Amino acid sequence: GYKSVTKEIILQAEPFKGEHDKYHYCYEVYVPSTKWTYRGVRSHKDWSKDKYLGSSSYYSYKDDINVSKRVEFRILSFHPTRKEANDKEIEIVSKEYIDLLESYNMTLPKCTLFSYNMIPVKDKYGNTFIVNKCDKKYLDGTFKHVSTDLISVKDEFGNFYKIHKSDNRLNISLFPIAKDKVTVKTSDGKTLQVHKNDKRITNGKLVHISKGKVNVINKNGDIIKVDKSDPMLLEGHYQYMMKNKITVKDKYGNTMQVDKDDPRYISSELVGVMKGRWNWCKYITIENETKYAKDWAKEFNTTVGKLKAYLESNDIEYQI
Repeated sequence: GYKSVTKEIILQAEPFKGEHDKYHYCYEVYVPSTKWTYRGVRSHKDWSKDKYLGSSSYYSYKDDINVSKRVEFRILSFHPTRKEANDKEIEIVSKEYIDLLESYNMTLPKCTLFSYNMIPVKDKYGNTFIVNKCDKKYLDGTFKHVSTDLISVKDEFGNFYKIHKSDNRLNISLFPIAKDKVTVKTSDGKTLQVHKNDKRITNGKLVHISKGKVNVINKNGDIIKVDKSDPMLLEGHYQYMMKNKITVKDKYGNTMQVDKDDPRYISSELVGVMKGRWNWCKYITIENETKYAKDWAKEFNTTVGKLKAYLESNDIEYQI
């Protein structure tokens, strides 16, 4: 939830009650710490006493509000019915608005993102859809989550942005928000983010949020997280997410998950994602000196993944 957050209500329309003796209105939440906004629709008996701050599913929305400590809750319009308010929301939460870098909205109001177990995805052309988390095209990598390859960063002044992971400003003038952070939980179940070297992790007072849990698929095809000791899991009522699956790559280096009996995997059209890769702990000898692959990569100012190509392109003799 939210901690000590000041909600500053800004009326941009004259309030009036509508059907069912409620106020039906469209609103916009402005978060000063990021300068991003979120738009939605709301019905309430008394708008002036409502502590509601929106229902964005964007992963850092609540954290950003807690960092800011203050939000502007702008009520944009009032309507006689919830239906008319919904229609107005459809108008103001357009595709153009969602595509803005500074928007916490993730999908159009008419879509079913808020239906249980649905997820917004995009294809290789950038077209967006809403699909079930168990959709085969999502599981095999044909569709990717709309936030794939986007990361949240902040600059030296504390301003927040979303950028592509290949942006050349990354780690130079813009830095990942969650850099060196991990999400943990306390003994009473409360969650928080701390530095990965926090002493409370070492002494066991804080544990990783997923410790002792595993993602499974129930009989309805829903993806849920359960304890490893859950009787339903032990009795075979749930199926492991990765059961009979394997992560592979095609000849272009694209990775995906497929069934182990996929004809493309059996015929070697698709190969295991690690095939041909040099992992960091592989021993390599160059000029009678033996080091880990990661140490050689550091010396040659390259990555372990590119080390083999580097050695071959520079005619350097080596042994594995």
